[in-house]
Amino acid sequence: MFIRTAQTRPEMTPPGFADEAISPYRARLADLELAVTSALLPLSLVSDDDMPNGEPELLGQFASLSALRFARLSISGVGARWNRKAADIGNYVKLIFITRGQGRLWRNGSAQILKEGMWTIYDPACPYRLDSDEPYDCVAVAMPVGAVSIQRFLADANWAEQTYPIAGNMAIAFETISACLDGKVEAGRDDVAATAHAIATLIEAGIRRSMDNGGAFLDMSRETLLLSQAHQAIRAYGADPEFSVEGLADILHVSRRTLSNVLKLSGQTPYKAIQQYRIDLSCAILSDPGQSHRNVTDIALDAGFPDATHFARLFKQQLGMTPTEYRHARLTTKLPRVPRLSTLARECASRSA
Repeated sequence: MFIRTAQTRPEMTPPGFADEAISPYRARLADLELAVTSALLPLSLVSDDDMPNGEPELLGQFASLSALRFARLSISGVGARWNRKAADIGNYVKLIFITRGQGRLWRNGSAQILKEGMWTIYDPACPYRLDSDEPYDCVAVAMPVGAVSIQRFLADANWAEQTYPIAGNMAIAFETISACLDGKVEAGRDDVAATAHAIATLIEAGIRRSMDNGGAFLDMSRETLLLSQAHQAIRAYGADPEFSVEGLADILHVSRRTLSNVLKLSGQTPYKAIQQYRIDLSCAILSDPGQSHRNVTDIALDAGFPDATHFARLFKQQLGMTPTEYRHARLTTKLPRVPRLSTLARECASRSA
């Protein structure tokens, strides 16, 4: 199996991978996974044995500006999926711009088709799988979540689980990112921080445009904003068994009492919100055909439960079946989706509106 990277400019090469990046190489998939993780965000790569057109291949160029990370990828027969280590680097989101062919993004048990000339955004700390039945090219961007508009966008599946044309401010952001990948922005000669800020601002403006087109960009109350931020923090850190209510309050810089009052708007306590996220996360993994070989104990740990016994008991209390029974039913029949925290956030937003 040939897996190689394209020739890249020295300043784009991920640290520690200079030799591999400047020439084609034969390597284990794990080596390439480490290279992409070093340059972008933690993920897991898998080869797609069903690809009819030759051997799996991935060619890439990488660049970074301040906290932004970019990758231009040409992919054939290689899939990417969620890696729980993505939450360890902080609260990041990932954007995908499709420039040739089409890809497929799996989230919450359903597939989203990514066509040429379109973009989408997703949370790399939540379960996903990116694959395709044909070769395709894309540009991936990892950026910190900071703006309220991005937090709102991710909190509502009606916006986040859609694709959008590369147009307006998002098109300008894409062209600037492409210039960075082409080596046209040079540290020492150009103001790298200003360029990074401009790209982030353009992306945020593009997201606001997408929300405006939906006719729903409204001012958020403090409570609704805190609920959205709590949702984001739980998604980012909830898979860590050591994550607690105290940790959530510390991240939001509020007291436990304030946190309880905010989550009460959605009918939950902070503890139940974290446990519900972990149940939802385990359901997403159990519903993924690509992870059907994994045992329930490993899935429980990946979902943030410290032991499989507690996980199985809580799971059956909520869903009326064991995790193994749920997996069998989900992969062989059409079960309804489990409500997610984003649903609760939308309910709270509609109340405040």
